[in-house]
Amino acid sequence: MRILMATMSFDIGGAETHILELCRELCRLGHEVTVVSKGGVFVDALTESGIRHVTAPLHKKDPLSLMKSRRIIEGVIREEKPRVIHSHARIASMITHSLAKKYDIPFVTTFHYTFDPVWYLKMLTRTGERMLAVSDDLKKYLIDVYGRDADKIGVTVNGIDIDQFDGTVSENPLPAMGEGDKIVCVTRMDGPVAHHAFRLTEAMPKIVAAHPNARLILIGGGDVLEDLKTLAETTDAQLGGGHIFVLGPRSDIAKILPHADVFVGVSRAAMEAMACRKPVVLTGAQGHLGVYTPDLEEEAISTNFCCRTRPAADADTIADGVIDILNHS
Repeated sequence: MRILMATMSFDIGGAETHILELCRELCRLGHEVTVVSKGGVFVDALTESGIRHVTAPLHKKDPLSLMKSRRIIEGVIREEKPRVIHSHARIASMITHSLAKKYDIPFVTTFHYTFDPVWYLKMLTRTGERMLAVSDDLKKYLIDVYGRDADKIGVTVNGIDIDQFDGTVSENPLPAMGEGDKIVCVTRMDGPVAHHAFRLTEAMPKIVAAHPNARLILIGGGDVLEDLKTLAETTDAQLGGGHIFVLGPRSDIAKILPHADVFVGVSRAAMEAMACRKPVVLTGAQGHLGVYTPDLEEEAISTNFCCRTRPAADADTIADGVIDILNHS
């Protein structure tokens, strides 16, 4: 069966790695998959797995970009005649929903996060004949905010490839970081999503005071990356240099995580760190659970490890979690 996937981008992000693993498994089962997105660091991983990628400006909502994206996707539909269209983002859903109706193709949407419910954006949100949510609270959100039928919404797993993220230590891909306690944070550096990356950077003076050899490694790309670099450079200079490294987007996360002593973040990135048997401070833009322990499991799963059950943390709170882990052997 031919399947068309549409999403905003293929850079660092939980939705992107979710789609990558989904596409790989569909291909393993014998299906043909094409992904349309603006592109990013994980496109090579897609193509290496036999998945076609087509570039379209699905990260932009200005009229010209919307028209261009529609033209590109319609071209793919005419060429490949997919049996199913599966969308993973608001702009992508708005475009593919109308094309699915035009060509009479079954349409599925997966919700990875909450959208801004302001009225005019709410009117533009399109959902499929069947919907998937990555957590129970997102299913409830679709029912309460968008009035969708509960019977048409399934809660899907957000699985991790444990053959790739197995914790095997290979040659350090970050030799410039030197020795010391490595704190790794992987996230999209877009607007408020990068909240914890900024707070973690601000927390470094307190962390370094307790653990002088601490090293912070920030990975991810997005529209606030340059702002984060500026904050990191200023903070690192105050610490004497060599403590904070902003790497931008990378696709070799599975090779970096085994060298971490602590992971700070949420969602799939946190689960990938757990698969590598790394201690995690669960904290993000939408909430903070702190040092992950088994008693937090049910609460964490309910929000796809995004901590939406509690408020977001400040720099001191995040620092305390990191220091707590580093104090252990």
